[in-house]
Amino acid sequence: MSEKSPYLDIFQQIIRDGTFDRLRDLEDKNILEELSTHEQELLAILFVWRGERRLVTEAEGAKESFDLAETIAPQSALVYYWQGVAWLKFGIQHNRSQALIAAVEKLECAVLIDEHCAEAWHSLGAALTRLGIVHKEAHYFCSADKMYLRAEQTQKEETSLSHLFWDWGRSWQASGDLSGEAHDYRQALVYFEQAEKKELDEASFWIDYGEIVARLAELLNDQALLPRALECYGNAVQLAKEDPVGWLVYGRTLRRFYEVTRDDKYFQKARDCFKIATDLAPDAQRIWLDWGELLLLAGETKGRDREFEEALIKIERSESCAGPTPESTALMIQALTELGNRNNRLDLLRQAEKRACEAVALVADDSLLWCRWGEVLSSLGIYFADLGRQKEAVEKFAKAIHLDPEVLSAHFGMATAQFAIGLAEANVCHFEKAAAHCAYICERDKTAAFAYNQWGLCLLRIAELSERIDYAEEALRCFDRAMSLRGGMEGEASLDWVFNYGCALDYLGMLSDDEEFHQQAIEVFTRVLFFEPEDQLVRLHLALAWLHLGELAVDPQCYERAMEHFRILTEKDSDEEIAWDEWGCCLLGLANLVEDPSHPLWSQKLCAEAEEKFAKAIALGHCPALYHLSWLYAYLGEEEAAIHCLRRAAASGALPSVDELMREDWLAPLRQTAVFRTFLNELPKK
Repeated sequence: MSEKSPYLDIFQQIIRDGTFDRLRDLEDKNILEELSTHEQELLAILFVWRGERRLVTEAEGAKESFDLAETIAPQSALVYYWQGVAWLKFGIQHNRSQALIAAVEKLECAVLIDEHCAEAWHSLGAALTRLGIVHKEAHYFCSADKMYLRAEQTQKEETSLSHLFWDWGRSWQASGDLSGEAHDYRQALVYFEQAEKKELDEASFWIDYGEIVARLAELLNDQALLPRALECYGNAVQLAKEDPVGWLVYGRTLRRFYEVTRDDKYFQKARDCFKIATDLAPDAQRIWLDWGELLLLAGETKGRDREFEEALIKIERSESCAGPTPESTALMIQALTELGNRNNRLDLLRQAEKRACEAVALVADDSLLWCRWGEVLSSLGIYFADLGRQKEAVEKFAKAIHLDPEVLSAHFGMATAQFAIGLAEANVCHFEKAAAHCAYICERDKTAAFAYNQWGLCLLRIAELSERIDYAEEALRCFDRAMSLRGGMEGEASLDWVFNYGCALDYLGMLSDDEEFHQQAIEVFTRVLFFEPEDQLVRLHLALAWLHLGELAVDPQCYERAMEHFRILTEKDSDEEIAWDEWGCCLLGLANLVEDPSHPLWSQKLCAEAEEKFAKAIALGHCPALYHLSWLYAYLGEEEAAIHCLRRAAASGALPSVDELMREDWLAPLRQTAVFRTFLNELPKK
């Protein structure tokens, strides 16, 4: 061959114009003999590239091109390398396991010929990583790690090193996705940091980087990592402002920030990101769904209808892009249920129920749909005061958990349904089941404030039914944890949660005879009442806390403070039956406290007022007041009247157990009488 070989020019024209069909003219054996070793290698690579183009449409033609390339340059590492790359691309694009295996085989040939071919080691790691993803087998990731290490040892170019660390990090990320282990994500983070040090600055790199940091933050419940994720996504959108994916993942992380901090500025920023993303890709269903999820979260946080209504619009928009999906349907049901609950709208609850039934009929193995169906049934159970619907809801939640035990919303739904059944049946068993599901949630998500609050409610009910102080103490710890996750009583903690905390304090005071608990409860209820001055339930519990403190401290002033609140309660609502009853108890306690032989009229006046309050409660249908009225008559020595009240209480189902009758201090004088023993004998034997 002369120094001015025409073949190099031909090769360059083929590459420039993509006219690989011209290669058929170069298959002649005589021409091949004219080429130098270098030209033969170049020609072989061109045949590989022709084969790559034929992979999709002409498998046999591709194989023929690859075989010819190996015949022309059998000892060329680059020929095997480019074959491996071709098979790797095809395997990734079409999710073909056999293509990935072929890639591994060719790349292994490349490194056998030239162990210093860094690009081949790098691609071999990528192929093994993809096989690990496809087959969900961890050993592929272990092998890939070794290949990436060899690539690092042989790679000299800084630019290539940065991409090597990026892919190495993604391999560990894929391993973490399979194992769920924080160690794998931490290792991925190490390599992303290495790539960053090599000044890699591509939008997709920053998106991957942000996803790993956000995933690690979620796995470790370490919110301190979220700012770093935000920084990564911010870099991505600055580099590719027209890429909707960057704005989408940026918005997702801002949504997570909002979920953790409840700071409205993160909601606004996340909403802006989703707005930009939908402007760039108006038919991208995924973006509309994420926007809908953000609005649902905002609706729950702000307690406003507007966000739920906007969420419905975004979810409907997502379904207009590609039709309903199980995910969009689940979100739609959630939004309809929330709006139905908030506005007492049966039509919305019925609509949500209809969507749930239809969706489950089409997709019977979607755990989230079963969960949403359970939530609708539970809401209908509350609306109609229907225990049967709550039990149906339990069945749906059980199905959801069976399909996927990690759907935490199903566990929370199960907890609330079991709690409702427990309230209706006064059955410790249901509260224990509810508490177990709350514990499951909190074990997996240490930031689940809502679950800690519900857990506390379950434990408090168990404590009340069993009179176990250890349950009350644990309930208090759960309420405290829930509030601390929302910044405490001075932060964003729900007033309902603060109220629950006060209830636990007051009950602990009753079980432990500790005045300090009652005093703390009074402080808590007073704080809640400051923000909700018209809340009758809060005022009632504040009055009860004063009464309990008065009984324990033997302090008339506490009784008087309690009576003042009972007076306000009954003035605002004359049908407040519990307030009338407890007011009577308060007057009776004060009468006993201030009894003075030199001033008998004072005590008599208080007893007469107590009788009046009990009568009011009884007239309103509050049967426990019959039992409390028997205390008054026993205290006054009116045995027949006391027994009459006890019989009426027994007939109405308001009489406590015989054990409690025998422990009640107010009945002590009555228990010494024959008429009381006769009454006990009349009671049905259990």
